[in-house]
Amino acid sequence: MKPNYIYEPFVKCLKIVLPDLQNHQISDDVTFDYLGFDSLDKVQFIIEIEKEFDIIIPDEKTERVKTIGEAFKLLLSILNP
Repeated sequence: MKPNYIYEPFVKCLKIVLPDLQNHQISDDVTFDYLGFDSLDKVQFIIEIEKEFDIIIPDEKTERVKTIGEAFKLLLSILNP
C-alpha cells in the first residue's frame, strides 16, 4: 500500500512536468516513455521530487528507473533508508 502523504505529492510532481497526465492511467508499470517523457522531462521530474521532499537523489540511482513504480520505490528507499 502506498502512503498517500508521499504518493500524492509524488503524483503532483509528475503533473508539473506533464500537465496532460490526467489523460493517462497511472500505475506502477507505466513507463516514462509511455507517458511521453524525454530525458529532460525525467530530469525535471527528479528536480521536482527533490524540491518537494527536500532530498537529493543521486544520478546513478535515477539512470535505471524506467517506470512510475520504480521511481516511487526509489523515493521510498531514500525517505526510509
